[in-house]
Order: sequence, then C-alpha cells, then structure tokens
Amino acid sequence: MWLPLWTWIVLYAIGLTAAVYHFCNGIVTFCITWGITVGVTARRKMSIAAGGLGAILMIWGVLSLVALAQTPNKDSGPHSTATLRVVDSQAAPVSRP
Repeated sequence: MWLPLWTWIVLYAIGLTAAVYHFCNGIVTFCITWGITVGVTARRKMSIAAGGLGAILMIWGVLSLVALAQTPNKDSGPHSTATLRVVDSQAAPVSRP
C-alpha cells in the first residue's frame, strides 16, 4: 500500500506536537508534584523554561521533517510523485542482491 508523502508529513507533525507537549507538560507537573517548584513565581518560571524547551524540540522536529520531505525517494523514477511504502508485517521478506 502506497501513501503520498504529505500524509506522512501530517501524521508526523501531529505526533511530534503531541509528544513535545506531553514531555514538557510532564516536566512541569513533575516539578510541582515533587515540590521542586513550590511558589507561584517558581511555577511560572518553570512553565516558561519548559515552553522554551518545547519550542526548541518543535524546531528540531520540524527541521527533521523538512529534511525528510526533501530527501529524494530512490525507488521512484524521475516523473513519479514521492511516496513512502507501508510494509505489510505478514508479507514474506524480499531478498535483494
């Protein structure tokens, strides 16, 4: 089954955003729960720091997504559209020379 590249980009972007949010929110919650950030000011500063880390991780992820989109697919010809192949786990392995 072949899916167009834009489908993978959209799925990757959704997963990237969810993972970065979950990670940074977990850091803030960890610091609150374990008493590392006790006051309102400390919580605000930790939220800003986690937001900055989230921004850095999102930029890093988007740059890798751009690199993926710009990488030519060696299996497709010069006039075909870029696609990625979904591998069926039930299929027999293909031997290559």
